[in-house]
Amino acid sequence: MDGNAPFSDAIRLAPVPEDFRPPRLEVYRGVTDPREHVQGFEAAVRYRQPDEATRCYLLANTLKGAAFSWFIKLPRGHISSYEHLKWELIARFIGRTRMVVSDMVLANIKQGERESLRDYTNHFFAAAVEAEDVEPAVTMHNFRRGLKIGDLSKSLQLAKPRSYPELVVRASQFMLLEDAESSPTGAPGIKVVVARIADFDVRRVLLDSGSTADILFESAFLHIGLKEANLLCIGTTLLGFFGERVQPLGFITLPISFGDDNGHAMSMVNFAVIRAKSGYNAILGRTTLNSFRMVISTPHLCAKFSTSSGVVTIKGDARQATRCFQIAAQLVVDQMDPRKTQPVIPQEGVINVALRGEGSSKIVNVSSYRMTISRQWLLPCFRSILMSLHGLLKMLQAWTGLSASTI
Repeated sequence: MDGNAPFSDAIRLAPVPEDFRPPRLEVYRGVTDPREHVQGFEAAVRYRQPDEATRCYLLANTLKGAAFSWFIKLPRGHISSYEHLKWELIARFIGRTRMVVSDMVLANIKQGERESLRDYTNHFFAAAVEAEDVEPAVTMHNFRRGLKIGDLSKSLQLAKPRSYPELVVRASQFMLLEDAESSPTGAPGIKVVVARIADFDVRRVLLDSGSTADILFESAFLHIGLKEANLLCIGTTLLGFFGERVQPLGFITLPISFGDDNGHAMSMVNFAVIRAKSGYNAILGRTTLNSFRMVISTPHLCAKFSTSSGVVTIKGDARQATRCFQIAAQLVVDQMDPRKTQPVIPQEGVINVALRGEGSSKIVNVSSYRMTISRQWLLPCFRSILMSLHGLLKMLQAWTGLSASTI
């Protein structure tokens, strides 16, 4: 079957320039938004400035699978120009356009009765990443509304997160706790080991093959004896587990080594230093794990890699892994405790007002905004309101039999 048959004679018979070198182009199989493919194609070939016929050939050559099957079934001589081919392609596969996620879509995501927190969180935050023109406050509100009643929903009710990244951190902490509770043995299934970093034995190091970055938390960074002056600041942001952006304090390259009686290996690792509360001191991502050619066995809580002198076995530290979860649990408890939440304090400051006159133990804090002007008449107003409330309390005492002090 002639793959060029759908082109008109003017296109099929046009010569291709001998010195033209086609750029590397992404293929299109008809399963994604065709407009995104066309935009990417035009951006890739623009600097080559191909003529009309060459652009037609190049775009047709990117079609694979269902898209190619559609193209070769077009009538002979049907396509007369590049614009004609482009809009035919878009019209045929426009149904593959990615759905724009709105706040209504987020509002309809609910956690099922038997759905784990991890599954719900992954589902919601994956949709939130695709949302357009949705305020973070609206996203946070919809996340709380979709939660079933549990520890996380209570925590968010008692101490509402002040930002979207803070919500993501809170949710991840509760996910870890839920995972630990659902483990058959009660021990975490993740890999927590001891690593030698910059001549220090650093405990609570997580081997995370799902992470693309190597993380060193600020507390461990300072304990090693390093200072912020040692960091290289390049303004890069990291993408968190749920799509949130994290700004590192900086980057530093340090030696890290593993070994046992069978061998030893060392690698230089570029750590991103993060200021955050965590049960871990460091996280080693897949780049470092691959540099050691490390194979991780979750059921056996160990990792192995080969050296010239033998196979090195790194045993997971179950006690330290449990300690990581205890720290995460304490962070959660601190966030759930309303006594440890930050009170709202007016930026302009407050003035203490004695409701029953000077020397009274009944004190309220009032914003000092304009109080320098209106304090003389505001104080009598407050005391007048207090007397009115005192009368209401006496009425309630008569109706309920409770004392005014109890009410």
